[in-house]
Amino acid sequence: MKIRIEENAVRYRLRKSEVEKLSREGAVVCHSRFPEGSLHYALRLDPAAKGMSASFAHGTITITLPEAWGLAWPASDEVGFEAAQILEDGTHLELLVEKDFICLDRDPDMQQDQYPHPKSEGGEAAC
Repeated sequence: MKIRIEENAVRYRLRKSEVEKLSREGAVVCHSRFPEGSLHYALRLDPAAKGMSASFAHGTITITLPEAWGLAWPASDEVGFEAAQILEDGTHLELLVEKDFICLDRDPDMQQDQYPHPKSEGGEAAC
């Protein structure tokens, strides 16, 4: 799972195997190690969730999706899910969880676990 953070926006991109794991196991958890410790980032399904939300605790960024969304996602054409979570100060945290597409400007043989790019028949590379 890839993570991209820009100011108040968090985006996760999942490979095919990770979308399947999310549906099967209810969670995907990854980490990036640093000399001082690790940053963990997780995507979890929750049967009680009404929408997408995020939290940060104990060095872990967790995005939660309704369980029904995650169970249906592998077989659907749905690219992903987007939400804006209102924070205590009235600002928004933008959330995006999406399938990871093949980058058109990179070797496709090295991207076997990504989804086919919708613009693979010409168009711009968008990674």
